[in-house]
Amino acid sequence: PSWAMDDEVLHAHLVYDLVGVRNPEYFSAEAAAEVKRIMDSLEPRTSVFAISEFTKSELLAYRPDLSEKQVTVVPLAAGPRFRPCEDLDEQAAVRSKYGIPQGVPYVLSVATLEVRKNLDQVVRALVSHLERNADSDLHLVLAGMSGWKLEQLRQVLATHARWRHRIVLTGFVEEDDPSALYSAATCFVYLSRAEGFGLPPLEAMACGTPVICSDNTSLPEVVGNAGLLFDADDVEGVANAMQQISTSPAVRQQLATAGLARAQQFSWSRCADIITETLLAAHAARRVGRVRAVA
Repeated sequence: PSWAMDDEVLHAHLVYDLVGVRNPEYFSAEAAAEVKRIMDSLEPRTSVFAISEFTKSELLAYRPDLSEKQVTVVPLAAGPRFRPCEDLDEQAAVRSKYGIPQGVPYVLSVATLEVRKNLDQVVRALVSHLERNADSDLHLVLAGMSGWKLEQLRQVLATHARWRHRIVLTGFVEEDDPSALYSAATCFVYLSRAEGFGLPPLEAMACGTPVICSDNTSLPEVVGNAGLLFDADDVEGVANAMQQISTSPAVRQQLATAGLARAQQFSWSRCADIITETLLAAHAARRVGRVRAVA
């Protein structure tokens, strides 16, 4: 389009992640190619926003011709609708709506059901916990829409059919329900293999839910010291953490308190302020440059 070539137009781009470039096997060929095309199209005059320090470093490693000053980090946030829900009736209603048995403790994972989210390892961690703790009534709730390349998840569910009744797949979760769903959970587990930011762990922390999370890519930036971090394939470590949280009210409370404090460090208003200030500064610099060029 003609505006794209107009020097008067300020160009800005928000980069969520480079997973499609770094790990194209997690996507369709078309989707991976589109991500690469977009990353290749960024110009030196573009104001670029990255949603984490990790995404910024990935972008600059892939595009070393871009200036570090050109890329500004804008951390995301959970938003005000993610908060502790202490209404037991609301929690019960959400359980009923999504097929979660009343009264049983459950581990929650929220993600599109796709290969990158590593949900097969989450299932294995629950199974390991159950097989070592005969009296445990812990369930696993996988909340999210089905995505792509689900062979590994299907296979692990079939392999551990003995425990299939302990695993609930909710499908799509409606907008008003996540806080109650998070708050009713014993803990939240997120073993994704790659993230540009990782909103679900932050949402869980904002609801006061203890977090078990993988220690890769951007996730340590989000969780900090407020959750338990593991290698994405450390099934036994995650199983032990499930056991610890489910049997120790003190550990659960400690992680819940730390998570709430951590979540408060992120806000959409801060995100908006960073973007506004960066664009205003870029616009002012562009005007100064034009004046000098005319002079």
